[in-house]
Amino acid sequence: MIRKSELFTKQYTKEKTCVAKVPPMLFPQERDWTCSIACIRTLTSAFGRGPKDEDWYINNFKLEPGPHYSKDIKEKEILKGYTVEYGCDYNNFRFDNLIKLLGQGYYIMVEGMINYSHWLVLLGYYTLGIKDDLENNFVLLYDPYYDELKLVRAEEFIEMWRDGDYANTGVNHDFIAIYKWDTQL
Repeated sequence: MIRKSELFTKQYTKEKTCVAKVPPMLFPQERDWTCSIACIRTLTSAFGRGPKDEDWYINNFKLEPGPHYSKDIKEKEILKGYTVEYGCDYNNFRFDNLIKLLGQGYYIMVEGMINYSHWLVLLGYYTLGIKDDLENNFVLLYDPYYDELKLVRAEEFIEMWRDGDYANTGVNHDFIAIYKWDTQL
């Protein structure tokens, strides 16, 4: 189906290939506010360090109930020792750049407007190869709240990939991408 874009800006991508990076373990969140912790546990499971449980993160980093953004996670040094890209370090990170990180081997979590300020793990990007608009491409996400996989049109994902607390964080497209653990630490 071809839709005419009259009210919204039609989104396009330069990425033409499918890419996926799936961590070995997917952790559901154990509390209604710990989606970021569940995603961190999922991403760090890829490095064979035995991800700590939620209580360990809450107690060690004195986390209070509520959403935790990339800026909070960076300031608390929760991912100290990892090679990390944080959304808070960019003014307006683009979807194409996110997919490039995935293709370079980063494990990625994204914060969006599903359930207001909710973190999900980005597992893959799939293009049907029909044309370059995102209406025909998909992202595969892991939702730790429901403990389920979601296949979403890339166009829909981009519209939901917004920071619910943009007025305070100044981060439009929040994410955390982890590449490796520095074994020297």
